[in-house]
Amino acid sequence: MGTRLAISRRNSEKLSLMPDYSVLSTQYLVLRSTCCRTALCLAWISLAAAGCGSREYTGPQRFPLSGKVTADGQPVQMGVISFVPEDKTGRVSGGPIKDGAYSVPEPMGPTAGKYGVQIHWNKPTGKKIRNPMDPDNMIDQMMEGLPEKYHAKSELSADVSAKQTNFDFDLKTK
Repeated sequence: MGTRLAISRRNSEKLSLMPDYSVLSTQYLVLRSTCCRTALCLAWISLAAAGCGSREYTGPQRFPLSGKVTADGQPVQMGVISFVPEDKTGRVSGGPIKDGAYSVPEPMGPTAGKYGVQIHWNKPTGKKIRNPMDPDNMIDQMMEGLPEKYHAKSELSADVSAKQTNFDFDLKTK
């Protein structure tokens, strides 16, 4: 960038050579504006690239799971569901059951394949016990509310794929 010099008269007798700061400041503002726009564009492109097609994990594609769990037609209020791979190459996944529903997000989900399903129901007994974490308070006593055929010796299964990620289970306790 060259600097322009302006000739001006001072005291109507002397000539002086002074840099034309208005040209310099205009060139600076144009350069600064261009740099800011370029940086902003690069930031947007980086954010877009990071969000497009990227996953929060490595390895094979995982799938989100969801569904409903009922026992004798009533929603299981509190429990746990686990998906255990039958071929031992998949991922164990699962999550809590609350008010008869469960949801496992993709990063925590299983890969495609056949899974054995284990469901535990924390069923209140109607009795109160001391809270082991806070002995001054009483809590509901819980016990397993489902037969072993739904957990320890589970007969339940699910075939997880891109087309099948919702699994509902209607369990019978009697």
